[in-house]
This record gives sequence, structure tokens and C-alpha cells, in this order.
Amino acid sequence: MPNRPAPHRIPHRRRPPRWLAAGVLLFATALPALGAEKVVVQLKWQHQFQFAGYYAAQAQGYYREAGLDVTLQEARPGEDPVQQVVDGHAQYGTGDSTLLLDRARGQPVVVLAAIFQHSAAALLVRRDADGKRLPWAGSRIMLAPGSEELTAYLRRERVPLERMTRLPYQLDDNVLLENRVDVLSVYSTDAPYVLSRGNTSYELLSPRTAGMDFYGDNLYTTETELREHPARARAMREATLRGWQYAMAHQGELADLIRARYPERHSREHLMYEAQHIAPLLEQGLIELGYSNPQRWRAIAALFAAQGMLPAGFAPDGLLYRPPPARVDLPYGALAAGAALLALLALAAGALWRVRALKSALQQAEDRLGGAQRLATLALEGSGEGMWNWLPQEGKLEPSARYCALLGYEPGQFQPAAGAWLAHVHPDDQARVRAAIAVFLDQATPELQPQRLISECRMRCRDGSWKWVQARGAVLERDSQGRAVRAAGTLADISEHMAAEQARVCAILEATPHAMLIADRAGQVRYANQACARVFGYEGSAMQGRSMDQLVPDAMRSNGHVRELFSRPQLPGRVLMACRADGSRFPAMLHLSPIALSGQDLSVVALRDMTKRQRAEEALHSSTERYRLIVQTAAEGIWMCDARDQTNFVNPTMARMLGYDVEHMLGRPMTDFMDAPSAERLQQHLRQRASGQPEQGDVCLYRRDRSMLWCLLSTTVIYAEDGSYGGTLAMLTDITARRAAEAALRDSSQRQASIFNAVTNGLVVLNGSGRLVDSNAAAARMLEHGAPGLWDALRDDGTAYDVDSHPLQRALATGLPVREVVMGLHLPGGAVRWLSVNAEPVTDAQGAVSLVVASLTDIGERKAAEDALRRSEQRLQEIIQMMPTGLFIKHPDGRFLLMNHACEQQLGFAYADLPDGDDSVMHSPEQLAAFRQRDREAFAGGVLIDYEQTIWHRVLDQQRHLRVLKKPVFDEDGRPAYLICMSLDITDSKRAEQALRELNEHLEERVAQRTEQLDQAKRLAEEASQAKGQFLANMSHEIRTPMNGVIGMAYLALKTELDPRQRDYLEKIRFAGEHLLGIIDDILDISKIEAGRLDIEQTDFALEHVIQTLTTVLAPKAASRELTLTFDLDPALPPVLRGDPLRLGQILINYTSNAIKFSEQGAIDIRVRQLAADAHSCLLRFDVRDHGIGLSPEEMDKLFQSFQQADASTTRAYGGTGLGLAICKQLAQLMGGEVGVESAPGQGSTFWFTARLGVSGATVPAIIHQVSDAAAELVASARTATVMQSLKDARILLVEDNSFNQQIALEMLEDAGSSVCLANNGAEALELLRQAAFDCVLMDVQMPLMDGLEATRRIRADPRLADTRVLAMTATATSEDRERCIDAGMDDFISKPIQPDLMYQTIASWLPERSAPLPPPPRGAPAFRATLGGDPAVIDLSILARLLGYDPHKVRKFAFKFLQSTEEGLRQMEAALDRGELQPVRELGHRIKSAARTVGALGMADLCLQLEHLGGDATADATARALLAQLWPLLGQVTEQIMTHTTFADER
Repeated sequence: MPNRPAPHRIPHRRRPPRWLAAGVLLFATALPALGAEKVVVQLKWQHQFQFAGYYAAQAQGYYREAGLDVTLQEARPGEDPVQQVVDGHAQYGTGDSTLLLDRARGQPVVVLAAIFQHSAAALLVRRDADGKRLPWAGSRIMLAPGSEELTAYLRRERVPLERMTRLPYQLDDNVLLENRVDVLSVYSTDAPYVLSRGNTSYELLSPRTAGMDFYGDNLYTTETELREHPARARAMREATLRGWQYAMAHQGELADLIRARYPERHSREHLMYEAQHIAPLLEQGLIELGYSNPQRWRAIAALFAAQGMLPAGFAPDGLLYRPPPARVDLPYGALAAGAALLALLALAAGALWRVRALKSALQQAEDRLGGAQRLATLALEGSGEGMWNWLPQEGKLEPSARYCALLGYEPGQFQPAAGAWLAHVHPDDQARVRAAIAVFLDQATPELQPQRLISECRMRCRDGSWKWVQARGAVLERDSQGRAVRAAGTLADISEHMAAEQARVCAILEATPHAMLIADRAGQVRYANQACARVFGYEGSAMQGRSMDQLVPDAMRSNGHVRELFSRPQLPGRVLMACRADGSRFPAMLHLSPIALSGQDLSVVALRDMTKRQRAEEALHSSTERYRLIVQTAAEGIWMCDARDQTNFVNPTMARMLGYDVEHMLGRPMTDFMDAPSAERLQQHLRQRASGQPEQGDVCLYRRDRSMLWCLLSTTVIYAEDGSYGGTLAMLTDITARRAAEAALRDSSQRQASIFNAVTNGLVVLNGSGRLVDSNAAAARMLEHGAPGLWDALRDDGTAYDVDSHPLQRALATGLPVREVVMGLHLPGGAVRWLSVNAEPVTDAQGAVSLVVASLTDIGERKAAEDALRRSEQRLQEIIQMMPTGLFIKHPDGRFLLMNHACEQQLGFAYADLPDGDDSVMHSPEQLAAFRQRDREAFAGGVLIDYEQTIWHRVLDQQRHLRVLKKPVFDEDGRPAYLICMSLDITDSKRAEQALRELNEHLEERVAQRTEQLDQAKRLAEEASQAKGQFLANMSHEIRTPMNGVIGMAYLALKTELDPRQRDYLEKIRFAGEHLLGIIDDILDISKIEAGRLDIEQTDFALEHVIQTLTTVLAPKAASRELTLTFDLDPALPPVLRGDPLRLGQILINYTSNAIKFSEQGAIDIRVRQLAADAHSCLLRFDVRDHGIGLSPEEMDKLFQSFQQADASTTRAYGGTGLGLAICKQLAQLMGGEVGVESAPGQGSTFWFTARLGVSGATVPAIIHQVSDAAAELVASARTATVMQSLKDARILLVEDNSFNQQIALEMLEDAGSSVCLANNGAEALELLRQAAFDCVLMDVQMPLMDGLEATRRIRADPRLADTRVLAMTATATSEDRERCIDAGMDDFISKPIQPDLMYQTIASWLPERSAPLPPPPRGAPAFRATLGGDPAVIDLSILARLLGYDPHKVRKFAFKFLQSTEEGLRQMEAALDRGELQPVRELGHRIKSAARTVGALGMADLCLQLEHLGGDATADATARALLAQLWPLLGQVTEQIMTHTTFADER
């Protein structure tokens, strides 16, 4: 320890004794800020020896010594381990050389250390029965995810991957053993062991043998981890390399460790195999562990690039870890430090006089404190306990001299750094100590009950031994927030106390005659008594330190998180298999009970050898089981009755014989199932039971379905132990079939005789000497003209049968049956009767033929049909052979069954030349495969196929072209039978076609040219269509802004003092503007209409409201031209219709507006008629008639087309875009109607359209009420005072990347009284939202780093922020953009340029309601408004002035801010173009465009819009430079305008 001041030194120079608080620092690891850093390592596969170094670093405490708490996370199928690290779910990971590919894809991975100098990735290729490798083509291949190394190897070896069948990867070792795959990606350190179990012949292919030497497993991390935690990364690397050195030096120990941790994984033998094959891959004898060669990584990158998997010349810059050199970093620079020092000196000088005044009083107080402390020190040191003092907030620990001596240190030698003290605590005690400190430092209720610390643990002494100590302490001082400032306590040696406690427990165990042991939670045996050692066959204390996994493996079975048995020690005893020292196994009954010993949670295990008992139980069970099986499987029914003759047992056979369930038969007498005679017979048996002899007899029982069952009944009496009658045992054999056979036998003769004479076939029976014994009537009729016995007969060829060849004689002589012999009998008149004869010999007991039974069938008709068929087939064969068309028949296996002469001529070979019809010798293998494929296609399709094929004619020695037709034929079971094929030689036709093709070659070239021209025209048309869509989108943006201004100004004017006429005018202006704005929005959606994406609404409305709207909009315009509007409505019109009143009014306004435009005098007549109607709908016709210039037929043909008017002069005279009538036509068609025009030059025109509308059941008052409610709601929402009151003191987060836009929105919101916080992008917004609460977020959509859509999604995904209101702010206000914002989770949408009132109202609608104050007095309009106009092509500052309330200072401020930000943006564009990067140019174009529109520089905004939408083609760079060349001079003009107008305005 540092030397303390002598007692005679001035007390105020001494701090309170540091040793008094030092001990508390040993518990600092309970606090997260000072404890071991939690780190997750993502393994690339599941737990096995491949990661042994990481397990060793854990088990040996290398990670713990480095201040790391490491969790090893195995990979899950279907999950990318690298992505887990990049996404931050793990800080480190293991990966192979494919990290190069991840780096090239933009993943910020960095290799810390190369563990395996060579990759274990390999391919297993199955061999065939001859031991040859299977060919690549057609093989089934299965590659695991991340097998890019093997893919590169296969590509380099030119393996035809496209001709192999790619199978999805399965985590199954049997896929190769079961021949489910031919090529499989494996690890050479693992797969051979698995395959050694089977007889599969395989070949192991490694990329290394082909010169592709990849790195194996690497420890890697991310650039973020290295940047933020360089020391942690260095510590992780060093601890991991230490772990691998230990693992490879202690392979058996690591195999046991892995087996104990993950028993469901590989066996120990498997793990040792893996370890032996991993060692050569590390090359520890040649290369330093962890070394990565940059040149070798570049060579690997070149290998990937050569196979197209990396860009050519890719350099792995930044991939390899380089430890940073040690340096001293100054926090912010010497200037800041100097300034701070000067400030401190000034403060010190000012306070010097006060220090001197207080010095004397402080000295006296510290003298008294020092005396008290010295007395306390002497008292504590005298007790033999050490003391400590800890200042947690300063991170200082001061142990006393006695404290150090208890651990074997000299005073001052034991001074562990803050957070490192826990490393001196035994690993098994660290978690418990950490928890005790957490309670000790708890600040929950320190003033009510000060926290005390009492903790017992083992600490490492200086000599490496462990000593039991007890720490006591208390928090002496806390700060205002309740955190501990100072704590102190004592440390006492309790080793003897702990040793005595353990000795008592061991003595108790030794006194117990049963086998007992004590084990910790990890399953390590701490103590076992001698009885236990004898049971397991160990000597003395040899069991101590052994694992329960070795003694009783099942007791340590893991359920995925904890040891199952040890996690529930109060379970009843279990019988598990235990292992003796000699390796033998025996059953053991285990009982576990928890015990707390020496401050540790242990378990007492009581064990009992169950070998003898289990054998006895097994023998008894085996005997019982044998008898049970005999009874249950007996073929006879077994029936047992008790002393009361009630059934107490029947076997399943008996129950099955009667059709009952066993339960239904129990408890009933046997006689319930018998008929009366059988029941009487059973009673006779029971009366004779005294003899004890079994009785037998036939009985009849009734089945459950009341059918009869005849059984042979055998009964035996059963006696009880006292000799009394105990019941009856009966055996019943089913004889129902036998009795039925006996009854059938009695009727057999009669039936046989009847059948014998009733059959239509002739039956003849001859005896052994050939004499006729019997014959039926049919035989007598057939043989009426033949001799009895062996009759004379003819063969098919007309020759006569002799005696020996007669079928009956052959059966008599050979004793064998004779089948289907055709015999002819001569009839009078010369006719022949044809018979089919079958002879069956019957032998006697000695085997001699005693009888022959012959069956005669008259086959005269069949014989005649066969002869006719034979003649027909002969004629068919002659026709086939004479056919000029080739005809052949093929078997499903491809063999020819028939070929006619023409076919032989066409194919160049004869059927006789084919061995068994096989034509494979006549074709090349490729040609033969093509022919067989066509055969299979015909059978698969089941229909006629027609195709052309080319063959080599062997005789003509030339190629011939054939047209082939094949029709499949199937048998009655649907199986392929044969193919009927026809072939035509079309060689001459082909030659003629070739000549014609050559003749028309020039014509085809011209057609191709014309086709190309048409394609070009089509592309031009498509580009024109796209230009039109772009035009409409731009028009939407440009029109919406002034229309919003018109509506807004009218709204503001209505709030001033007006006379009734002025108010009426302004009301109509506002109403007409809003109506026109709605129509403009839909007009500019013409592309939606054409694409079929415009929907027609269905709502209730009164036609009078549509007419009223029409009058309000167009009556003033008509009056200005001295025209009148007249209306003629059909009285039959329904009062309330259902449809889209806006679209209906849009068409009427367009028609009427055109009529006013083209009329000079008279009236405009609007007429509505109902053409058809039913209960649900009606068809209306609307006519608009004028007295204008009229139209010619040619002009009418051009109407109702987009961008078309009657003629060009119309546009010059009357204006218009030509879109109106086209829109009207499409809207009418969408409403189920049509459009048309009736006109003549000089006589006016009548434009009409029809629409099918629904008939509503609502009433007109209800519709009026709805409109009134909507109007009232609109008025209520526009009350500015309420809106402004809601905005006052509102907390708003403004997220905007453009500084110019930031200032505009900030000023507007602050003017409204809101409190605004700024964020430049979505990432900053998320950080601010997590730090403070906001009422609302205004979110720009397009921003760098993180855009508004992604930021909103993350806000909605965070439960703490999910309720935050998010409003979009963007310059693109299309409906698609709105949908994207709403889909991302935004609540509402504010378009740019910002309209203040609309923005205020939108924000206020999402804020909590506030009481409305009195409206402020209106401000007078600034006098300089008229000076701020200008050309929008350069800049119109009035747009910016309206946004800022015509405040001259703000206008000048924001205008100059715009100039500054725009100039900076243009320079950034130039720099990006010099670097060849276009994406920054697009982003800057978007940012400047938004600001330019806000200030009124619309020309600049248009140019920036083009930059924002730059394409990706080769001309994009030139286009960007050309636009930038226009922007610089335009910026100069804008600057000149701003300097002139804003200076002048300020002066005004």
C-alpha cells in the first residue's frame, strides 16, 4: 500500500483512510458498467470439435481474465451467420474464405485471426458398383449454404453444373448412405467417420488438391466493433488464440468437455476423430496461430474473380485486422485545455482568500476525525480482521495491511484495479458474490434501512491457493441521487470454519451404510463415501473430481438449458444406468436433495444398486408375460367362471368368436350365451365336477348378432386353497365349419348329380382301362356319332389322332392334365364338329390313375371366327406391305414389332436385320436417345404426335428428312401397349422449301427491316405516352400551388370586415376554387383513367345540388358574356340519386363552359331527361345546347379525343387544352353511359351524355342535413384561434435534411408558439425520440443515411415510440406518395411548398386539445409586398414572403440562406461528377429542388427535378454536366434579384 502520512503530519492533508472503503471495490463487478463485457460469438455451424478453442477459452477462464463474458451461439438452419454479426446480434463470428465475397457485397467484416490455415470443405462423390466415380452429368448434387469455395472449385474443374440435379440441402448424415444423393458438400474432418458405418463407396475431392488452398475457419468481427471497441477486439483475439493452443494440447480433455456440455451431439470417439484431422489444418508447427497472409488472401480473391464470383482486380483492402499502434489522444485539442486552465486559475485566485479563512477550522475538525479513525483502526487490526475502504464513484479500493496479509501479500502489494477484483474470487462463487453486491448497493430505501453486506467466498491467495473469507460492510455515504459514495467493512479468514463444516458433512456420509456422494450443479463429484466407491469400483477418494456424466450419464441429460435431473432435485427417485470403473453398467436408483455447503448450492445423491432386484422383476415379468401371451394368442376360446359360476375371464379369442367385447361378457354366467340343450349339457358337466375329470361335448352358443356358433366344450373344475369349489375353466373350439361341412356332405350327391347334368359343357369319365364310366347329357349330344371311350377325331391340319396321341389316353398314360386340345368329329353330310378337350386324371391312394374326367366344349363358332380372322390378318399384312407410306409398330421399350416395305426403304434397313427388333446398332447414341425420347413423349401425352426428324440412310449414304406420326395404344389397365407409327419421306419437299427460302431471302430481309421500323415506332409511341404522363404529373404540381394560394387568400379575406356583396363574391371565389381544384386533380389523373385506375364513388346526392354547383361556378361567367343559363329537368327524376356527383358535375361544367366559350348571344339550355328506370337504377340523358358557331361533320369527328379541338384556329381564338371532352367521354363510360354531339355550322351545338345512376332510398332533407354537417365540420376545423392555441407550447420534432427548409419550418412553428427540436435525418430523429418526449414529428421523406419511411417503420416497431404522431412533409404530393407514407405508418401528409394555415391545421388536428384563447388582433399587411414580385423563371420572392408573413427580415435571412446552401450544393455536384458518382447528384438535386420551390425559384427547381430523375444510361453524366452548366448562371441571376429586392424591401 502507499505510505500513509505520519501521525504528526497536518491532518487536513490526509483523506479518510482508503483501506476502509477498498474492500467494497471487490464487488464492483456486480454493476454492469464495471463488470465483464457481454460478448456473443456466432458459430458458423453446430457445436462440435471444430470450435474447441472457443470452449477451451471459456472453460479455462481466458475470456474471463480478459474482462469478457462470452456466449457461443450456434448457427440455425436457414439463417445466415454473417448477417447475424453484421446486424449486431453477435459481435464476433467464425467464417471461411467466403468472407471475401461478403466484403465485396458491402458487408463490413474484418478477419481478426486465421485459425485454420487450410479449409476442410470437400466434396463426397459416390462411386458405382465397379468402384468408378459417377459421371458429373445427371448426378444429384447437394451443397450446403455458404459452399462458394466448392462452387469455385467445380467451375474451375469445368463441371457441368447446369446438367446436374441440384437438391435442397438436408441436415441428415444418411443422405449419402441411403443413395439419395451422388455429390455432397462435407467437411473432411467429419464425414469419413460418419461414412465408415456403411458400405458406401465414395471419393473425397478437396479444392486443395487442385491448387485452390482456401483459409478454413477465421475469427472475424465488423468495422463498427473495431472502431468502437478496439481494446475488446484485441482482448477477444488474444484470449481465443490461447484457447486454441490449450485445446490442441489437451484434445481428450476438450472432447470430454464437449461431450458433457452437448451430450446429444457427437460421441467421444467421433470428437477425437475430428480433433486428429483438424490438427494438420492448423499447421501449428509451421505457422503462428492466427496469422493471415495478405498475399494469400489476394490470391484467393483472384481465384474467386477467375470464376466470375468477384470483380476482376478486387483487392481485399480493410479485410485483415491490424492492431492499432499505441498513441495518446488529446480529447479536443490544446487550445480548449488551455482556455479551461486559465478559467480555473482565475476561479482559484478569487477563492484563495476564502480557503485561508476556513483553513484553521478544517484543521481542527480533521484532527478530531483522525484520532477517531486511528482508534478504530487499532481495534479492528487487533481482532485479526482486515479492513477495506471503497469510493465507488472514484473507482478506488484501499485494503488494510491485515487485509493484504490474509491473502499472503505485503502491505501495498494487493491493489487490484476497479472491476478486476472479481477475478480473484473463485469462479464458482462469482455469480453469488455479484448478486450480493447488487443487493448491497441497492439505493431503493437507504434512508429507511441501510444496506449491509455479509458474503462468504473463496479468494485466490498470492501463492495461487484458495482461502475462504467473509466480507462484511456497509454503505457509509450516498449522494443526492442515492448512489453509494463511500463504503467500508472488514474481511475475515473463515477457512477453519468452512473446513469443519465440510468435515461434519463428510462424517455423516461415511456413517451411512448406503452409497452417497455430493456433487455441484455442473455434476462434478465433490465427495463420495466408501460405500459409494465400492459400488462404482473405485479405490479410496478416486471418485472425487469425477463428473456425473461419467458415472451416471443420464443424470446429466440436458433439456437445452439446464441439467434436467439437477434442476429438479425433489423429484421421486429414478432408476438410471450407472457406469463402474471397469466400464460395466448397472441400474441404480437415484435420490437427489439440495444442500447449501460452504456457501455453495450442491446436491446430495443417494444411490442404490438395483441389479438383483431388476433381474428378479424381469424374470417374474417374463414368466407372467409368457403365460399371458399363451392365453391371449391361443386359437381356442378360454372361459373362466368363479365359485358363483359368474364369468371372471375370457381371452380375446373367445370374445372374438362371439362378437362381444371382453367387458360385456364379464360377470355373466356362461349359460346366458347358450341355447337350452347346451345349457343343460353344461349343467351335467358341472354336476359331474366331483370326479375332477374334464368333460367334453358339443354345445351351441349365440353370437352377439344372434347367429349360432357350435363349439366343442371341455371343462375342468378349479379348487380354492381350502379345497372348496373355486370355479370352472372351459376351453371352447369352434366346430361350426365342421358341422356345416357334415350337413353339406349329406346333400353333396344330389347337388352333384344335378350340376353334372345341368352344365352346358360335355363331361366324360373314363376308368383306368379307358372305358366309359359316366357322361352327362351334353357329352352324349356332342358324341352321339362317336364311339364310346376313345372316339375318333381330326386335328386342325386334317390328320387323324391315333390312340397314343388322343388327349384322354395321354392323361391316362402320363397322369398329367391335358389342356385345350382341339379335336374335330365327322358328322353325317361331311360336316365337322370342332371340340376343345381338357382331360384331368384322378389318382388313387397308390398314385395310379384310376379315372380321367374330360370336359368337352363346342368351339365351332369360335373356330369359324378364328379362320375368318386369320384370313383378314393375311389380307391386312398384304395391304400394309403394299402401302407407299412407311408403317411400323414399336414396343414401349423401343423395339420394332413390325415394318412394312416402304418403311424399310425409308430407314435404310430391314426388319430382318434387327436382332429382336432392336435398332440401336443402326443409329448413333445421340440419335437413338432422341428417338426414344419421342416415344416417351407420345406415351406421356396419350395423343397423336406429328414431327419431323432427320436420319442417316445407310444405303443411300445421305441425310433424309422424314415426317413421323406416332399414336400410342394402351391396354385395358391403362399401361402402354405399343405405338402405331407412320413415316413420310419429305426430303424432296425440304429441298424445294430450301430453294424457295433462298429465292425469298431478299424479301425476308425487307420484312425484317420493316419490322424493325415498326418496333422503333412502337418505342417512340411508348415514350410519347410516358412523356404525356410526366406532363400530367408536372402540371398537377404546378397547378396545385397557385390554386391553394387562391383558396387560401379567399379564406383569409373572408375573415376581414366585408359588405354582403363582397362576402358573396369571395364565398363564390372560394367555393369555385375548391371545386376547380378538385376537378383539376382528377383532370390531371387522365393517365389513371386510361389505365383503369380511377374509381367512381357511390354516394347519395340530390341532382339539384349538382345544378346549384353548376350555377354558382358558371353563372357569373355567362352573365359577363350577356348569356343566360336555363334548366329543364324531367319531373320524373328520382329525388335522391346514388353515384358520383363530382364526376357528374365535372362533365356538366365542361359542356356548359364550352357552350359559353363558343356563344356570343342567346341562352345556354341544360336539359335532363330520364330514359329508363327501375326500382334500383335509372338511365339519365343530359343535354347542353348553345347558339354558337356550330360544327361541321369533319370537326365533330375530331371531338372527344385527347388534346384535340375542332381545328387549330379554335385554340387561337378560344384557348383550351383539348382534354376536356376526352375526360368527359371516359367519365361517362365509367358511369355506364355514352357521349355525343349534334351540330351544324352556324346553328349551334348540342352536347349530350348519358349516365346510369342508382336510386337511393334517402330523403332530400337527410342529404341537406349531411351537407350541413360537413360544412359545420369544415368551419369548425378552420377556426384559427383554436388551431394556434393547440400549437402553443407544443413539443414538435422537425426532421429535415435541407437547412433552408429547416429554418422556414422552424420560424413558422416558433411563430405559432411551438417548441421545436431539429434532426437532420431519420437516425438522428430516432435517437432524439428515445431521449425526450414530443407531441408530434414532422418527417421529411427523402433524406440521407435513413429516409423518413424507414425511420417511421422503426418508430412503429418500438413499443415505447409506437404511439408517436408522425406527419409526412414532402414536395412530391402524388397519391402514390401518400400511399407509401401511410403504408409506412405515418398519420398524415403535408405537401411542400408549405401552406402555413394548412400546416397549422394539420398539426393541430393531431395534438391534444387545448383551451382556445381570444383571437389576436389582425396584423396589417407590410408595405413592401408589392416590391417582392418577379419572374418565376428566375425567382418570385412573393412566394417566400407569403410563407413568412411578409416579414422583411425573415425574407432576407432565408433568401441569403438559400443562396449559401445552393452554391454549396452545386459545388458538391461538381465534385461528385468528377468522381464519376451520379447518386449524390440525384440526392442534391432533390434537396435543392425543394428549397428552390419554397423561395419561388421555379426555373431552378425544374432543372433540379431533371437532375433528380437522371437515368442510368451512358448519357447520364453528360446530361448532368449540361444541366449544371445552366444552373450556375441561373444562380447568378437569382442572386442579383435577391440582392435588389430584399435590400429595397428592408429599406421600405
